Amino acid sequence: LHGKIQKNYPTLYKFLCRLLGEDTERRKVAKEIMKLELSPINRSPEEDKEYKSFLFEKIVNKHNDLSLELYFKMFILEEAEILLEKQIKKEILKKNSIKQIELTLALIKCYLLQDKIMKGKSLLEELLKLPELYLPERRNRLAYATALSHYGGLLTDLGHSDIARDHLNNALKIRQELLGEIHADVAKIYLQIGMNYIEEGNYQ
Repeated sequence: LHGKIQKNYPTLYKFLCRLLGEDTERRKVAKEIMKLELSPINRSPEEDKEYKSFLFEKIVNKHNDLSLELYFKMFILEEAEILLEKQIKKEILKKNSIKQIELTLALIKCYLLQDKIMKGKSLLEELLKLPELYLPERRNRLAYATALSHYGGLLTDLGHSDIARDHLNNALKIRQELLGEIHADVAKIYLQIGMNYIEEGNYQ
Protein backbone atom coordinates (compact mmCIF):
# COMPACT_ATOMS: atom_id res chain seq x y z
CA LEU A 1 0.00 0.00 0.00
CA HIS A 2 2.82 2.38 0.92
CA GLY A 3 4.48 1.88 -2.50
CA LYS A 4 1.16 2.14 -4.36
CA ILE A 5 0.32 5.47 -2.73
CA GLN A 6 3.84 6.82 -3.24
CA LYS A 7 3.78 5.85 -6.93
CA ASN A 8 0.19 6.73 -7.93
CA TYR A 9 -0.50 9.65 -5.57
CA PRO A 10 2.91 11.36 -5.14
CA THR A 11 1.53 14.79 -4.26
CA LEU A 12 -0.84 13.41 -1.62
CA TYR A 13 1.95 11.19 -0.27
CA LYS A 14 4.44 14.07 0.03
CA PHE A 15 1.83 16.33 1.61
CA LEU A 16 0.88 13.75 4.23
CA CYS A 17 4.51 12.92 5.03
CA ARG A 18 5.28 16.59 5.60
CA LEU A 19 2.10 17.09 7.60
CA LEU A 20 2.58 14.02 9.75
CA GLY A 21 6.31 14.40 10.29
CA GLU A 22 8.04 11.51 12.03
CA ASP A 23 5.06 10.50 14.14
CA THR A 24 4.78 6.77 13.41
CA GLU A 25 1.28 6.37 14.82
CA ARG A 26 -0.02 9.21 12.69
CA ARG A 27 1.58 7.74 9.59
CA LYS A 28 -0.14 4.43 10.29
CA VAL A 29 -3.48 6.21 10.66
CA ALA A 30 -2.90 8.20 7.46
CA LYS A 31 -2.15 4.98 5.56
CA GLU A 32 -5.35 3.39 6.86
CA ILE A 33 -7.33 6.46 5.80
CA MET A 34 -5.77 6.40 2.33
CA LYS A 35 -6.49 2.68 2.11
CA LEU A 36 -10.13 3.47 2.83
CA GLU A 37 -10.14 6.14 0.13
CA LEU A 38 -8.32 4.07 -2.49
CA SER A 39 -10.20 0.79 -2.30
CA PRO A 40 -13.98 1.30 -1.82
CA ILE A 41 -14.70 -0.58 -5.06
CA ASN A 42 -13.33 -3.77 -3.53
CA ARG A 43 -16.05 -3.91 -0.86
CA SER A 44 -19.82 -4.26 -0.84
CA PRO A 45 -21.78 -1.39 0.80
CA GLU A 46 -22.23 -3.55 3.93
CA GLU A 47 -18.51 -4.41 4.05
CA ASP A 48 -17.60 -0.77 3.44
CA LYS A 49 -19.79 0.41 6.33
CA GLU A 50 -18.32 -2.28 8.62
CA TYR A 51 -14.78 -1.33 7.61
CA LYS A 52 -15.45 2.38 8.19
CA SER A 53 -16.78 1.58 11.68
CA PHE A 54 -13.71 -0.53 12.46
CA LEU A 55 -11.34 2.15 11.19
CA PHE A 56 -13.18 4.91 13.00
CA GLU A 57 -12.93 3.12 16.36
CA LYS A 58 -9.24 2.48 15.71
CA ILE A 59 -8.58 6.16 15.03
CA VAL A 60 -10.61 7.37 18.00
CA ASN A 61 -8.66 4.97 20.23
CA LYS A 62 -5.50 6.84 19.21
CA HIS A 63 -7.26 10.18 19.51
CA ASN A 64 -5.53 13.30 18.23
CA ASP A 65 -6.75 16.29 16.30
CA LEU A 66 -5.01 15.53 13.03
CA SER A 67 -6.10 11.90 12.70
CA LEU A 68 -9.74 12.82 13.30
CA GLU A 69 -9.62 15.76 10.93
CA LEU A 70 -8.18 13.62 8.13
CA TYR A 71 -10.76 10.94 8.83
CA PHE A 72 -13.73 13.30 9.01
CA LYS A 73 -12.83 14.63 5.56
CA MET A 74 -13.40 11.16 4.12
CA PHE A 75 -16.37 10.09 6.17
CA ILE A 76 -20.07 10.92 6.30
CA LEU A 77 -20.28 13.12 9.38
CA GLU A 78 -23.75 11.93 10.36
CA GLU A 79 -22.42 8.35 10.49
CA ALA A 80 -19.43 9.45 12.54
CA GLU A 81 -21.75 11.23 14.96
CA ILE A 82 -23.80 8.04 15.53
CA LEU A 83 -20.67 5.93 16.04
CA LEU A 84 -19.24 8.40 18.54
CA GLU A 85 -22.45 8.58 20.55
CA LYS A 86 -22.51 4.76 20.75
CA GLN A 87 -18.87 4.64 21.83
CA ILE A 88 -19.43 7.28 24.52
CA LYS A 89 -22.28 5.23 26.01
CA LYS A 90 -19.98 2.20 26.15
CA GLU A 91 -17.26 4.15 27.97
CA ILE A 92 -19.78 5.57 30.46
CA LEU A 93 -20.76 1.99 31.34
CA LYS A 94 -17.07 1.07 31.71
CA LYS A 95 -16.51 4.21 33.82
CA ASN A 96 -13.49 5.09 31.68
CA SER A 97 -13.47 8.86 32.20
CA ILE A 98 -10.51 9.86 30.03
CA LYS A 99 -11.70 7.78 27.08
CA GLN A 100 -15.16 9.29 27.51
CA ILE A 101 -13.59 12.77 27.46
CA GLU A 102 -11.60 12.02 24.30
CA LEU A 103 -14.64 10.62 22.53
CA THR A 104 -16.72 13.61 23.61
CA LEU A 105 -14.09 15.96 22.17
CA ALA A 106 -14.28 14.06 18.89
CA LEU A 107 -18.07 14.34 18.94
CA ILE A 108 -17.82 18.09 19.54
CA LYS A 109 -15.47 18.35 16.54
CA CYS A 110 -18.02 16.41 14.51
CA TYR A 111 -20.82 18.79 15.55
CA LEU A 112 -18.73 21.86 14.68
CA LEU A 113 -17.80 20.49 11.24
CA GLN A 114 -21.53 20.11 10.56
CA ASP A 115 -22.15 23.71 11.71
CA LYS A 116 -24.12 22.45 14.73
CA ILE A 117 -22.54 25.31 16.63
CA MET A 118 -24.85 25.60 19.64
CA LYS A 119 -24.97 21.82 20.10
CA GLY A 120 -21.16 21.71 20.08
CA LYS A 121 -20.91 24.72 22.41
CA SER A 122 -23.36 23.23 24.91
CA LEU A 123 -21.55 19.88 25.02
CA LEU A 124 -18.16 21.58 25.29
CA GLU A 125 -19.25 23.74 28.20
CA GLU A 126 -20.54 20.61 29.98
CA LEU A 127 -17.24 18.87 29.34
CA LEU A 128 -15.25 21.77 30.78
CA LYS A 129 -17.07 21.25 34.10
CA LEU A 130 -15.71 17.70 34.50
CA PRO A 131 -12.99 17.54 37.21
CA GLU A 132 -11.28 14.64 35.38
CA LEU A 133 -10.37 17.03 32.57
CA TYR A 134 -8.02 18.90 34.93
CA LEU A 135 -6.01 15.94 36.23
CA PRO A 136 -2.21 16.27 35.81
CA GLU A 137 -1.70 13.10 33.73
CA ARG A 138 -0.35 13.67 30.22
CA ARG A 139 -3.41 12.24 28.47
CA ASN A 140 -5.77 14.43 30.50
CA ARG A 141 -3.71 17.54 29.85
CA LEU A 142 -3.70 16.90 26.10
CA ALA A 143 -7.47 16.42 26.23
CA TYR A 144 -7.76 19.72 28.12
CA ALA A 145 -5.65 21.44 25.43
CA THR A 146 -7.96 20.04 22.75
CA ALA A 147 -11.01 21.31 24.67
CA LEU A 148 -9.42 24.77 24.88
CA SER A 149 -8.61 24.64 21.17
CA HIS A 150 -12.21 23.77 20.28
CA TYR A 151 -13.57 26.42 22.63
CA GLY A 152 -11.17 29.07 21.32
CA GLY A 153 -12.15 28.32 17.73
CA LEU A 154 -15.82 28.39 18.63
CA LEU A 155 -15.56 31.74 20.46
CA THR A 156 -13.60 33.20 17.54
CA ASP A 157 -16.44 32.23 15.18
CA LEU A 158 -18.95 33.80 17.58
CA GLY A 159 -17.02 37.10 17.62
CA HIS A 160 -15.42 36.87 21.08
CA SER A 161 -11.83 37.21 19.87
CA ASP A 162 -10.14 38.33 23.11
CA ILE A 163 -11.59 35.55 25.26
CA ALA A 164 -10.95 33.03 22.48
CA ARG A 165 -7.29 34.03 22.23
CA ASP A 166 -6.74 33.40 25.95
CA HIS A 167 -8.02 29.83 25.53
CA LEU A 168 -5.93 29.29 22.41
CA ASN A 169 -2.74 30.57 24.06
CA ASN A 170 -3.31 28.27 27.04
CA ALA A 171 -3.84 25.33 24.65
CA LEU A 172 -0.65 26.29 22.82
CA LYS A 173 1.42 26.29 26.02
CA ILE A 174 0.20 22.83 27.01
CA ARG A 175 0.85 21.33 23.58
CA GLN A 176 4.29 22.96 23.30
CA GLU A 177 5.23 21.54 26.69
CA LEU A 178 3.96 18.02 26.00
CA LEU A 179 4.51 17.68 22.24
CA GLY A 180 7.38 20.03 21.47
CA GLU A 181 7.43 22.96 19.09
CA ILE A 182 7.69 20.90 15.88
CA HIS A 183 4.37 19.08 15.93
CA ALA A 184 1.27 19.24 13.72
CA ASP A 185 -1.12 19.81 16.65
CA VAL A 186 1.04 22.76 17.81
CA ALA A 187 0.97 24.18 14.27
CA LYS A 188 -2.82 23.90 14.29
CA ILE A 189 -3.03 26.18 17.34
CA TYR A 190 -0.77 28.74 15.68
CA LEU A 191 -3.13 28.68 12.70
CA GLN A 192 -6.14 29.18 14.97
CA ILE A 193 -4.47 32.14 16.69
CA GLY A 194 -3.66 33.65 13.28
CA MET A 195 -7.28 33.24 12.17
CA ASN A 196 -8.38 34.80 15.45
CA TYR A 197 -6.37 37.95 14.70
CA ILE A 198 -7.75 38.05 11.14
CA GLU A 199 -11.33 37.78 12.44
CA GLU A 200 -10.52 40.74 14.70
CA GLY A 201 -9.26 42.73 11.71
CA ASN A 202 -5.62 42.63 12.88
CA TYR A 203 -3.57 41.66 9.80
CA GLN A 204 -0.14 42.44 11.28
